[in-house]
Amino acid sequence: FFFLMIRRPPRSTQSRSSAASDVYKRQIRVSVVNFTVTIQGLEEQLLGEVVKREMPEVEAKKSDLVIRIASGKSSLKRNEDKILELLANSKGNILDDVDLIFNLQESQKTAKEVKESLAHSEIAQTEIDEARSKYKPVAKRGSILYFVIVDLALIDPMYQFSLNYFNKLFTTVIETSQKSENLDERLSTLLTVSTETIFLNVCRGLFNNHKRIFSFLVSSMISRSCLLYTSPSPRDS
Repeated sequence: FFFLMIRRPPRSTQSRSSAASDVYKRQIRVSVVNFTVTIQGLEEQLLGEVVKREMPEVEAKKSDLVIRIASGKSSLKRNEDKILELLANSKGNILDDVDLIFNLQESQKTAKEVKESLAHSEIAQTEIDEARSKYKPVAKRGSILYFVIVDLALIDPMYQFSLNYFNKLFTTVIETSQKSENLDERLSTLLTVSTETIFLNVCRGLFNNHKRIFSFLVSSMISRSCLLYTSPSPRDS
């Protein structure tokens, strides 16, 4: 969505006569803050929705790891602040302060444990991200479809489709489409059914002469995405 901030310049402290001559110079300033979702942001959001329904245990571990890593980094920061505070408040010779040395040793021990925990968590997160990436093509297809739909408003301002509406269609496809133990078959089903379902539902709200344009936009953006996804890098050539 878009948020408009309207600001009026401060009133002048000049005399009334000079202020009156300056009245036309003062203007209201409007700033537009764009909160529209990005392609990458939506892709990550849709990936979470897919994995939550296809591999709920993996998505649950992902959420738990994010919390643990954030908590560990926060704990590490507090520990560092505590060490700095102890050193700053110490008086006299540091080596003679038994309490200070004890607290520093305990803080160092805590920091080591937190760092080891963070290292294990980051390794686990890498493994989870690899498992989630198997469904990335489905999330990418959903993101492409949504932004093609959003661009329909450039053809006719009447075409307004909310992200909430799109998400409901997308999750319905995941929940109701034919299941398969074979990952390749499941991915093929999700890609095909999600494209068809979203396309047909959106077409219901379009004028006939705009349906072909929509069809062309969908097919061209999907083809372009496939070319970008499969094209070799300069190093491979």
